[in-house]
Amino acid sequence: MYLTWRNLKVGSIFANVTISSQNLQNFLKTKQHFDAVIVEICSSDYLIGFGQYFNAPVIGLSPYGATKWTNDLVGIQNFPSYVPNVHSQFTDRMNFWQRMYNSVSFWFEEIVAHYDYIPDQQKVMETLFPEAKNWPSLFELRKNVSLVLLNTHTTIGSPRPYAPNIIEVGGMQIKKEVNPLPPKIQKFLDEAKDGVIFVSFGSYILLSMLPKPQLDAIVGALGLYPNHRILIKDHGNVIIPSHNKNDVLIESWVDQQSILAHENTKLFVTHGGILSTTEAIYFGKPMVGISTLFDQHLNMFLAEQHGFAINVPIQSLTAGNIATAFTKVLSDPSYAEQAKITSDRFRDQPLTPLKTAIHWVKHVAKNKGAPHLKSVAVELPFYKLYNLDVWAFIFSVLALVIYCVIKLIRTIVSFFFKLFSQPKLKNA
Repeated sequence: MYLTWRNLKVGSIFANVTISSQNLQNFLKTKQHFDAVIVEICSSDYLIGFGQYFNAPVIGLSPYGATKWTNDLVGIQNFPSYVPNVHSQFTDRMNFWQRMYNSVSFWFEEIVAHYDYIPDQQKVMETLFPEAKNWPSLFELRKNVSLVLLNTHTTIGSPRPYAPNIIEVGGMQIKKEVNPLPPKIQKFLDEAKDGVIFVSFGSYILLSMLPKPQLDAIVGALGLYPNHRILIKDHGNVIIPSHNKNDVLIESWVDQQSILAHENTKLFVTHGGILSTTEAIYFGKPMVGISTLFDQHLNMFLAEQHGFAINVPIQSLTAGNIATAFTKVLSDPSYAEQAKITSDRFRDQPLTPLKTAIHWVKHVAKNKGAPHLKSVAVELPFYKLYNLDVWAFIFSVLALVIYCVIKLIRTIVSFFFKLFSQPKLKNA
């Protein structure tokens, strides 16, 4: 719950940095016409104001996939019984206490959003757009979002109910034909007789930046496979003592998709970001996850549940558990087999994710916001959405009936008691 509150606050901080951009201010002065506006839905609801400013339908893009925020925008009810909070380490199969925590976290998020986060975002929107003081509130503008694109796919997450205007497009960044690798990397991969272990923690985290105990544990686990070549994305000088110098390649930048597409890449050691997870699935590579923050924990625990990865969160990483993870994934063929099966499922789509996104964006623009896709649920107050007034009426009637029945029974019992007790009084 603390992570939820912190991330929402960080979103407001980033928002204030964004709106201070002179380039953004110059852009707003142009007053262009747009058929649709696409904004990120990630602690950045003030961006929805762009739709009002340009008088265009708003399309939200969620970098995580489905969350409470995206669900609320299209009127999908949140079921904490099997839909985990994006900041949790739970999957869709939770025990009683996990469901309890998950439920409380959703309630906490609702309260924080209503009384803290949305009001903060309202202020940011009014700073960016001074005329926003005369607009409907951000609470109302959120109800006008026409479409939400989710950067996920069922094979990555878990099945859940969607509205017609929420579309999975995970994998939009994946190229139909991967780029050729630089000769140096291509040769390194081609000559790896026993395969390559690829280590990359995305754009913001480097292996060399990790605390020494965790770094030493990972290096020790890599050392268990001296016959495998090691390719590491890093700016620093990471030393793998167990390996020959020619069997370790460290590059400051690599084309991740091209490396994952190579047949000699046998294991992907990753932070578990949604883009990396999607690419590993697409190219059918098993993973060892070292999740650090945000949605990475959820992504990797779901991958572990699906059988093509093992996750070792950075907070609990030790020499023992990371070595065990490497050993299991590399020695048990089921992980690679499941990765291939999941890849086939992911690829079995009528359109590519990018073409799917383009289709629905055009649909919204062509149909002036596509109101026919919107659920009335976004307009219903809380008590109507969950039928609280109906249940209150039912329980009131039921209580009244029970009261009347009890009253009737007491009256009948009292009547017969008096009836049968009177003769005894006379005989006495």
